[in-house]
Amino acid sequence: MKKVFMYVNFTTYDMTIGISKKIRSEIDTLRKMGYEVWYCGYIKMGVAIFNHNDSIYIQKKYRISNRLYMSLRRFFLIHITNQFLNQEKFDIGYLRWCAFDPPYLKMLKRLKNTGATILMESLGYFPGVVLHGMNGKYEKFWTVLNQKLAAKYIDLVLTEGKFDSMWGKPAMEFGMGVDVENITKHTYTGKNDEYHFITVANETLYHGYDRLIKSLDRYYMENNFPYIFIHFVGEISENTKALVSDKIKNYIIFHGKLSGEALDSVFAAANIAVGPVAQYRVGGKKDTGLKTKEYFARGIPYFYSGNEEEKLKDFKYIYQVPDDHSLLDFKEIINFYQSIDTDAAAKMMREYALNNYSWNVKFQKVFAYMKEKGLKYE
Repeated sequence: MKKVFMYVNFTTYDMTIGISKKIRSEIDTLRKMGYEVWYCGYIKMGVAIFNHNDSIYIQKKYRISNRLYMSLRRFFLIHITNQFLNQEKFDIGYLRWCAFDPPYLKMLKRLKNTGATILMESLGYFPGVVLHGMNGKYEKFWTVLNQKLAAKYIDLVLTEGKFDSMWGKPAMEFGMGVDVENITKHTYTGKNDEYHFITVANETLYHGYDRLIKSLDRYYMENNFPYIFIHFVGEISENTKALVSDKIKNYIIFHGKLSGEALDSVFAAANIAVGPVAQYRVGGKKDTGLKTKEYFARGIPYFYSGNEEEKLKDFKYIYQVPDDHSLLDFKEIINFYQSIDTDAAAKMMREYALNNYSWNVKFQKVFAYMKEKGLKYE
């Protein structure tokens, strides 16, 4: 059984976080494909290495403030990983991209020196990306500065969007996937003369939640009917919540983080999903990310801005809005929804997700590419 080590800096104990669910599904899929998978991750106020049975092999906890821990936990995780890699050898190293700073490069080199083929999953970084805040500037600075050094240890880059190469290394389109079989098929249970939008994500800049709220405000300045509601699921900033005026406060619902049956229940009350609507803020993103893949798996129509994968250009159950700061025309979105057969949408979108977004399909394509290029994978 080939051994895989995954450097996947994720919160191991909270599956309401989309990225945590995504990484958990990747781990489970590789195991079903016959690989022995070890990985690292964040535990409460600490970091840990997990073995193939999901038992903690090494852990370190810290008695510091939560704020300080959140600032330093990435470095703690890399440190414990470097200690661990002195003891073990792996056939494949699977790493999520983050800043190519000296600690990360040390880990990358050490994993490569165990004899591993290195796969770099770079879904958050691409040429022309605009990264915001101090963390974003830090990540981009070190990645640009040390990209040639990092490339010495990378065999294949897995990207969001189509790139032939990245950092001078071969690249293949990978993108986000979902565990389709474990996602409930969507059935709308609400009123036919109401429109309930749902967006599921911990807020980031390119989601454009401010644009959604301002657009709803404009809608109710000009219309009394039909009623439109927006359901936000996930962590939302206080600044965004403060944009909600008295006029629309009864039409916006902040649910917080949800999963399982609670999340299914909110989806059942919604008939239109919302993808990112401000992709222009991050510069040249070629895909709408994780949450739209989950919408496909459920079979719920959605609207989005920016780029979606090329083969979805004429897909009739998704709707593209302008990718700029203009207010959204909700009447046009309602017209789109009224023009489609929602039963057919649910069936076709789930079929598409099974054939294109399931993790098994995605990893089969990766290993086929590795075989073609003569890279070790089995």
